[in-house]
Amino acid sequence: MIHICTRGKFNTASRRNANVTVSGNSVYVSESSFKTYANYKNFWIFSNDNGSGNTNTSNTNTVNYTRYVATQSLNLNVRSSPNGSVISSLKKGTTVTVTEINGDWSKILSPTQGWVSSSYLSSTAVTTTSTSTSYSTTVGAYYRLKGATILYSNSNLTGTRYNYLAKTQIKVISHASDTVDYIYVVKTGRYAYCPVGAFNTNKSVITGVKNTTGTYKRLKTRTYLYSKSNLSGTRYTYLALTQVRIIKNVSSTVDYVYVVKTGRYAYVRNNVYK
Repeated sequence: MIHICTRGKFNTASRRNANVTVSGNSVYVSESSFKTYANYKNFWIFSNDNGSGNTNTSNTNTVNYTRYVATQSLNLNVRSSPNGSVISSLKKGTTVTVTEINGDWSKILSPTQGWVSSSYLSSTAVTTTSTSTSYSTTVGAYYRLKGATILYSNSNLTGTRYNYLAKTQIKVISHASDTVDYIYVVKTGRYAYCPVGAFNTNKSVITGVKNTTGTYKRLKTRTYLYSKSNLSGTRYTYLALTQVRIIKNVSSTVDYVYVVKTGRYAYVRNNVYK
């Protein structure tokens, strides 16, 4: 049906033959009747994709469909929320399942859970070349800075500069290029870009940190979860056997988790699991 907003009069014999329905100043008519009985070349037809005629839709829509990562050269960052912290990354061509839309962001359920920019998703499968870049660092691995180092807010090593001392512990979140990594500073909680040469990729890997990202665990006992990575801020209480999914290993003692039952993201000590 075509929805025409008008104050026109539709009570003539010819217009009655078009099976027009009038509601206030809105007129509803089939497309075929519209073309038959109206000078439709002088009209602009608005198609409401929702199909309900109601334009008062919210910014968030629940959906369920498949999309493909369509980045050019870098991996696609997966975030904890729209414009939130980076929790993982996906390679070009990766198939994802979208479950929710919020503005320019899409919530994905698989192969990992989080939010991605909708502009980097394609409705058709994306082909990737057979050649692959060889990176000297590992996503998810922990390293220490070799010396006093400047980190940057932009991937081309420009923008705001942050100064850090030698031996500062960092975690590689994603590869911005073969010479620049997007990293997480464990002590301060800052995300920034760093030249790969700033940390020793052979000798500075921190041992004793097991990568458990993506695994599901259950709490051993009644446990506190926190809103901040240093286990401070808002405190949430959960009962024994509550199921969580580990989103990332923040440090050797703290994990960022997703509570399956309540949908909450929070920080917790990693010695609380069964």
